[in-house]
Amino acid sequence: MKTTIALVGPIASGKGAISELLIKKGYAHFTYGDEVRKEIDRRGLPIERSVYQDVSDDLRVSLGTEVLAQRIAVSIEEKRANGQAEKALIDGLRHPDEVKWPKEHFSTVVIGVTAPIDVRYERLRRRGRPSDPTTRIDFDRAERRDRGVGEPAFGNRVDDCLPLADIILENTGTEQELAKKLKDAFVRLRIEGNAKDKEGE
Repeated sequence: MKTTIALVGPIASGKGAISELLIKKGYAHFTYGDEVRKEIDRRGLPIERSVYQDVSDDLRVSLGTEVLAQRIAVSIEEKRANGQAEKALIDGLRHPDEVKWPKEHFSTVVIGVTAPIDVRYERLRRRGRPSDPTTRIDFDRAERRDRGVGEPAFGNRVDDCLPLADIILENTGTEQELAKKLKDAFVRLRIEGNAKDKEGE
């Protein structure tokens, strides 16, 4: 049986940690960031969060607000045509239309993940990705833009994505606690295959 899960949530909320748990459960990983990065590389632009946001905005304006979800769907279907990605994970959609589209076309289960802003900033500082903001001022600016504060209708709007989630996990504890919450979510959402999973796998 084909299963598709999408993750939504603000910067450094724990989407990556949940992705790692789902990959261990056999989910093929497809990300918003990878699709935007392909366009950034094509345009010869630097790998910075503000560039990701600019390019995703431009794609939505020129090709429609569902374009990134549709591009991810093409990648999933290509894998499934070759007998792969029966269990697919879409990581990090940032516009409500990007969330609605796979729910309507892929029967996608959407899991939201959140955490307080101070917790997320500390996580971001520790992970040190090249595209991440390097100061609290830059983080707050990127955070507001990512959530959709003062942004146009075609911009990132994570705050409008979270209400579309089938369940929301508050990620304020350890990785083991997050794994337990994810396992419980699988049971509540009746996601096939969970009954045989062991906690923490």
